[in-house]
Amino acid sequence: MQFKQIINGFIFAAFILTFNQLNAQMYQKGQQDLHLGVGLGTTLYGGGYRSILPPLNVSYEKGITENIGVGAYLGYASSRYDYDGFANLDYHWRYNYVILGARGAYHYDLFKNPKLDTYGGLMLGFTFANAKFHSDDPTIDEANYSSPSSGGITWSGFIGARYQFKPKLGAYAELGYGVSWLNIGLRMKL
Repeated sequence: MQFKQIINGFIFAAFILTFNQLNAQMYQKGQQDLHLGVGLGTTLYGGGYRSILPPLNVSYEKGITENIGVGAYLGYASSRYDYDGFANLDYHWRYNYVILGARGAYHYDLFKNPKLDTYGGLMLGFTFANAKFHSDDPTIDEANYSSPSSGGITWSGFIGARYQFKPKLGAYAELGYGVSWLNIGLRMKL
């Protein structure tokens, strides 16, 4: 199922990047952008887990030169691991992940299209994770299960493209390592 979501994301991104309409400008010094995105193919958990929400992310960037922007990133993902229980009772662990980081991006006019902004960059941040056990079994006391949490330094490399539909509104797609492998969503110029 995740492979199909990734392919659909690439098709959506290709459609957005080839759709030519209204005028937009390439990246500029002083420009401020806000991205609101959904991730496809999370990097935070593997097989046997199912996503509670798709990975979500918000990022902000401000141009400090004609090619370089810096900003912040916040990503969230939640998953669940189910166990087979007795008499169809529910036993599961729920995991929550938050990534908070600082990003830098280099913008390069790769396709010479005035509506398309292509870029690559790095992020340095911190990942927070916690887990909580739940069961419908009346013989189990959930308080006997610890709720572990962890965190650590994380980093990411990414490449992306942004396409402007209107002067203040566009779409973006990013491929890299963060809350998910592929992020797609809205871009707003502030």
